Amino acid sequence: MSTQIIRCPICLLSQPVKTGISSDKILHCGNCKRDFAVKDGLPLKEGGAIAYATEPSSSATAIKSGISTIEPVTTRNVAITWIFGVIIGLIVVRTSRSYIAPLNGPDFLFFYFFLFIGIWLSTAFMRKIWEDSVHVTLIALFIFEYVGLIRYLDASAAGMHKFNFMFIMMAVGAVLLFTRYDHSSGNDWSDSSSCGSSCSGCGGGGGCGGCGD
Repeated sequence: MSTQIIRCPICLLSQPVKTGISSDKILHCGNCKRDFAVKDGLPLKEGGAIAYATEPSSSATAIKSGISTIEPVTTRNVAITWIFGVIIGLIVVRTSRSYIAPLNGPDFLFFYFFLFIGIWLSTAFMRKIWEDSVHVTLIALFIFEYVGLIRYLDASAAGMHKFNFMFIMMAVGAVLLFTRYDHSSGNDWSDSSSCGSSCSGCGGGGGCGGCGD
């Protein structure tokens, strides 16, 4: 008897069912443990065509063995992400450290704000074209926070103080980096402008990104 292959509407796992089965038949997905009707299942092929097979398919074999046919984020992609992330991070941090050394508080906050914008947009871009993974965001977070940490250590050693606004920017930046870039463009830009307000509010007070006595 031939079988048709449909996908779970929840996790997209492929499942074989007998041809001619009632559309109201309830199936149980072995992957996400959810129940769904045959009529709610998704076709295996794009364009609405349901695949039929007279012999057990690779998908059917995978179902029987309990192996998901949906490929997760691969270890290889994660490794590549971190390798390139570390290289880019070292370049950004090294360049930033030499640039921010002579900056006063307000000038550093101005630089730090635009560094965040660049990192945030780059993160959204990389998650879109390369890997929609939290690893991309973690690398961006480490770069942004590490630049702030370097500023704190170097400025403190030089006798500077008042890092309140820089710490606020570090905290707000961390939250915004973990805000999904695809929620809505309106929300994303309004969130970014709030960080900018924190930066500009420090300008008249002598700087909160490290200032002299």
